Amino acid sequence: MVEVTKDDAIKAIQMCLENTLGFLEDARILISKNRHDRLWMQFQFAFEELGKTNFMLTQLENEDDPIQMNNDIRTKHEIQMAHIKNLARITPYMKDEYERVWLDFPMLNPTTGPVFENEETEKMRKLLHQSLAKDAAENFTELDQAILDELLDEGHQLRKDCRVNFDVNTGKPYKAEALRTDKARIAQGIIEELVSNFQQRLENIS
Repeated sequence: MVEVTKDDAIKAIQMCLENTLGFLEDARILISKNRHDRLWMQFQFAFEELGKTNFMLTQLENEDDPIQMNNDIRTKHEIQMAHIKNLARITPYMKDEYERVWLDFPMLNPTTGPVFENEETEKMRKLLHQSLAKDAAENFTELDQAILDELLDEGHQLRKDCRVNFDVNTGKPYKAEALRTDKARIAQGIIEELVSNFQQRLENIS
C-alpha cells in the first residue's frame, strides 16, 4: 500500500491524463499510417491510466486523506479497467451523430425535394424517415457499446497478443489481428470523453 498526499495525487492525475493523451496521439499516428496491428497497446495503456485516474479522483472527491494506492490498482490491468467500465458508455452525443447521419441519408431524404406530391403522404414519409433514423441510431449505438465492452473485457489478452506468441497445441506462431477501424473509432471517442470528464472533475477539486 502506498499513501499519497492530496497534492501528489493531483499531480499523479495530471500525469496520467497527459500520458493518456500521449497514447491517444500515438494511436492517431498509427491510424494515419494504417498500422492498426499495434493500436491495441495504445488504447489499453490509455484505459489503464484512466482507471488509476478515476480511482484517485473518487478518493479526492470523498475527501480521503491520504489517498490509498494499493498494489492492485497500481499494477493490475483488470483492476484498473474495473474502475472505468461503468463510466465507459456510448454517449448521447455519439448516438445523436448516428441519427444525424441517417436523417441525411440520400435515399430517405433526397435533396431534390419532396418525394410525393400529396402533402399528407409526404408528411407521413418524413415521419417514417425520422422514425427509421432514430431506430438505426439505437441499433448502431447498441453495437458500439458491445464493441466497447469487448475492448474493455478482452483487450488485455489482445494487447499481449500484439507480440508474437505460440499456439499451445500446434506450436505455430501467431499474433492478434489488427484492430478494425470501427473499433478504433469507438475506443478513441470514449477515451476522449473520459479525459474531458476527468479534467472537469479535477478542476472541481482543485
